[in-house]
Amino acid sequence: MRRVMAIIAAMALLLCSCGARSYVDISPHIESGIARDPGGGLTASNYAELKNAIIYLVEQSSEQGSISLVGYSGQVEEDLGRACSEVTDDEPIGAYGVEYMSYSSTKVLANYEVTISISYSRTPEELASVERVGGPVEYRDAVLDALMDSRETLTVETPYYSADRFDSQSTVQNIIHENPLLSFCSPVVSESLYPSEGLRRIVELKIDYGMDADELASRREDLERAARELTLEGDSGEETDDAETVRRLVRNLCERSDFLPEREDDLSGEVTRDETFTAHGALVEGKATSEGYALALSALCSLGAVDCRIVSGRWDGILHYWNLVRVGGDWYHVDAALCERYGEDAYLLKTDEEIGDALKWNTASYPAADGEPITFAAEEIPVFEPTDAENS
Repeated sequence: MRRVMAIIAAMALLLCSCGARSYVDISPHIESGIARDPGGGLTASNYAELKNAIIYLVEQSSEQGSISLVGYSGQVEEDLGRACSEVTDDEPIGAYGVEYMSYSSTKVLANYEVTISISYSRTPEELASVERVGGPVEYRDAVLDALMDSRETLTVETPYYSADRFDSQSTVQNIIHENPLLSFCSPVVSESLYPSEGLRRIVELKIDYGMDADELASRREDLERAARELTLEGDSGEETDDAETVRRLVRNLCERSDFLPEREDDLSGEVTRDETFTAHGALVEGKATSEGYALALSALCSLGAVDCRIVSGRWDGILHYWNLVRVGGDWYHVDAALCERYGEDAYLLKTDEEIGDALKWNTASYPAADGEPITFAAEEIPVFEPTDAENS
């Protein structure tokens, strides 16, 4: 019963890990820099305020708006052209959503009344859906939410973009590695940036799952069901230590799936991921690469209340994945794919020293597996007892 409760708790944690996020903010980000007259109209007395007012109009999806220039300290016509050009070309929201912008101005006594006309390349809904994130951690949370909801698009704005910290395909893969019950397909991500350079950017992601929403939902259910069934298979209900639990889960996985190393034979590490690279491939379809095995074991360990991580490294020079699991407070290597191919003796619950000749990995990126070696009691071999008929 305790193990069943652990599985239920783990499922809830894995599937409900995303709630309301603090980074979501669809209100205009420059509203505090906007000046208004007593009637609530937009006003500007300098170039910064003029530009902020134009950005505000874009964020409100206004096709036309008025700005009063009161006591303006600048060259009105020159500044209007410059501001409209900068908002359209250099501001993230303008580069993302504005097709064309024009302006006109009328002098009224010492002041000016400006009219801004805006043509958009995006709908008001698309402009309002832009999520603002502070950095890579919040960006990852936004991508996680999109994957949990099987959304096909995600648009975020960040003030600190860099290509290495916002690598979208790597972000998706890392999220799935940390949430293995999302590994029911291999989504491909394409990315567009607005503007094309600079720190402040809008990142637009298109997520291609390779199937429609109904099939996605069906595959997710199949994966969850298979993971629950395999986690319980062979469980006597009695308390066992984590080492025995891991051995049982590995055996269940190896009985369910066939290892396909030929799919990973690429020294560059640039492989086209398909069904065999997923936990769904291992647990439902019954065939998987080492990545599929590692994801599957990670899902099973999570449901079995065992700490587990996925390791990326090399086996015979080939890109290869396996797991680190925590047993008795120490970490140990488990390569379920190689257990399926060669038997569990060399690849089940091994220390760094025990497994280091076969597998290579960046030791600085993962916890050390330096505990005491684990050995299992010899399994009893059933003794053949002849029946009375056979004796006679």
